[in-house]
Amino acid sequence: MLSGQRREFRLSYRCGDSFFQMTAAWFTHEGAAHVVVAHEDVTELASARQDVRDIAGRLLSLQEDERQRIAADLHDSTAQHIVAAGLGLMRVQAAAGDHQNVERAVAKVRSSLDEAHREIRTLSYLLFPPNLRANGLAASLRRFVEGFSERTGLKGTARVTGDVDRIQPEVQRAILRVVQEALVNVHRHAEASKVSVSLRRDPAGLHLRVSDDGKGMPRKRTKATAAPASLGVGIPGMEARIRQFGGTMTIASGVRGATIRAFVPLHGDTAVPHLLAFGTEHDRIELPGSPPNLRVLPDGNDSSIG
Repeated sequence: MLSGQRREFRLSYRCGDSFFQMTAAWFTHEGAAHVVVAHEDVTELASARQDVRDIAGRLLSLQEDERQRIAADLHDSTAQHIVAAGLGLMRVQAAAGDHQNVERAVAKVRSSLDEAHREIRTLSYLLFPPNLRANGLAASLRRFVEGFSERTGLKGTARVTGDVDRIQPEVQRAILRVVQEALVNVHRHAEASKVSVSLRRDPAGLHLRVSDDGKGMPRKRTKATAAPASLGVGIPGMEARIRQFGGTMTIASGVRGATIRAFVPLHGDTAVPHLLAFGTEHDRIELPGSPPNLRVLPDGNDSSIG
């Protein structure tokens, strides 16, 4: 820093049950280089953020349970009512005989019921993906994308490289849920014909990419997602899942579709939660919550499929 090669330095570390942060800033005065150093106890801040992370994890877990319940209700109850309505229409058509007006009206209603049945089956599948614990992340991801393609008619591809089945189960679940939510958005809004999912593990961590060739995200919606993420469905929920493990997420949207990229750092075979990712000497590590973890690029030039 005194040589001017670095302008700032930040070190966060743990000592016993306490957390501390040292920051240094470089400046010049009367032609000479100086460094001002500050050291502070951030135990309360780290503890508060750990509490927030724990609450966020519990809320996401509750959200997941609720989604599974809704998916089961759609599949077991609502879909059955639609099937029963279709059978009732068949009886109405048989009783009407050769009356063409009745037959045309029944045909329109039946078409609407068939479409509603397909939509419910698709959404119930998207809300309740394959068994992660039994199949592992790689197989679950491939099966999920395959099932998505079968139910929606979109051409979906999934590519997984690296050993992703040995990472922390909570991280596996978060990755699968992010893909799940991304495909729901593609199905509902993108008007796409193709979607690709890529998950890669390297020494730094997990790299996830979901892209489609649809119409992209409207600018007004893109601006809304640039606000601080909160728990909930859609993009804020996706970002919250990635952020709880110290990861980042970016969205690039343009005329060739939208691309979501997420990165989760890994240490060994597990992911270190953001609130506990304190560094060692000479590392520059930010305390959690300082920079925004979500960047939205409304006019991205990323190739949407590949």
